[in-house]
Amino acid sequence: MTAILFIIGLNLCLGLIYCRYYLRSLSLNIEKPLQFISILFGFAAAGCSLIVGSLLDHYLLSDSIVYKAFFLSSLVEESFKLVFIIFLFRNNRIDYNLSDGIVYAVFLGLTFGIIENILYFQELEFWSLIFRTVTSLPFHLMTSGILGAYTVMYLNSNKQNYPFVYLWKGLLFTYLLHGFYNYSALALHERMIYIPVILILAFVTLEYFVTKSKVIPPKSILDAINLKFDDYHLRSIFKKQNAWLRMGQGLVKRKEISLFLKISKEKLFYIGILFSITTFFFIIFLAYPLTIYILFPSIQITEYECIFLDYPFFIMVSLLLAGSINPKFFQDRILKVPSVNAVRLENDIFYENSVVFHFSGKFFYTPLNAPELLRGNLSVSFWIYGKEFSKRKGKVVWFNSSEISSTDAGAMVQLEEIPLREILFWYYGRFLQNLKNFFRTFRFVRKRKSRKGD
Repeated sequence: MTAILFIIGLNLCLGLIYCRYYLRSLSLNIEKPLQFISILFGFAAAGCSLIVGSLLDHYLLSDSIVYKAFFLSSLVEESFKLVFIIFLFRNNRIDYNLSDGIVYAVFLGLTFGIIENILYFQELEFWSLIFRTVTSLPFHLMTSGILGAYTVMYLNSNKQNYPFVYLWKGLLFTYLLHGFYNYSALALHERMIYIPVILILAFVTLEYFVTKSKVIPPKSILDAINLKFDDYHLRSIFKKQNAWLRMGQGLVKRKEISLFLKISKEKLFYIGILFSITTFFFIIFLAYPLTIYILFPSIQITEYECIFLDYPFFIMVSLLLAGSINPKFFQDRILKVPSVNAVRLENDIFYENSVVFHFSGKFFYTPLNAPELLRGNLSVSFWIYGKEFSKRKGKVVWFNSSEISSTDAGAMVQLEEIPLREILFWYYGRFLQNLKNFFRTFRFVRKRKSRKGD
């Protein structure tokens, strides 16, 4: 009885710590009824995944680790989490801001993880339960937060622009991450060293969305300027890549923006304490291995490594990265070299030649001198990496009249249809260009080093 109370208490304490961190990071005042509903949905998702998983295990018997890791557990659990997150967001008036989507999905994932850990009480030994608590609980919490972010993108994107892609991307990423986590746990000492790496990857991904939520306007502001999430993202890419070209031409000086913010002394203090504790347990592991069984009876050496060495390492890295990524870096810094392709838009009275940097399904944003003249149905022709795709039908769906005279003036254009082969061709050309840019940069760095050596 004492053991199960300790496990429940440890789950609740860790869950409270992680939830408080994300609430503080996102600066949100949550709605208590909605928080309670999110917790209930976590119960429901855990129950459904348990029932379906048990039925599949009964009718599809297999001892394969790959089957258990990638199908029986990860696919079922991540699918049910996604289904209940979508149902939660659609039926409870969540404002569809990225920060809201992350937080309420985190509460759902927290409940899911706690329920799963408690259900394993009859099957696992004490130290195995500790291992599950300190690794699977934050893992479920973080993958749910990632699914919540992708769900918000899906719900707040143009319905004509294949928004379901966001759901597939979120599900595929969390499914693979969960599958590798399960495979590492089931393989025991052979693969358990990968678990902290998987946890760090999940944390960094969710931290990216947390940082992104700070630079994307709330849905209320996007609605006021008649833009959806994917429209704003597309326009942001245009502005960044246009700025990159202007800086490359020497028209604008580039601002030095650091990727990381300054780490506080308080955070360094906690990292130092964790490092000291981990070093102590590592010295015991190397120099006095028999002491481990005296201090922690019945523990396995792999469990000791994960609980006292690998997990503290994950916490140290998380503390180092938590809140340290500069949101302005994602807002102002150019992360990709633009792909410049020609485009021609024309109607019955006017035509204009321009460029296009990026495609998002049926939509693209292009700089124009007189977007207000391109009304009605348009004939759109592209020249993508030297290949012509002519006379696609489209229309201007948005332009900002306040920017008509500026260098950022332009319009959001929607095509009636764009063949998949053209989108794939654009991505193929984009990949080749990025590859060339990489090798050119590598050669440039080598030349600079050789000159300094001379």
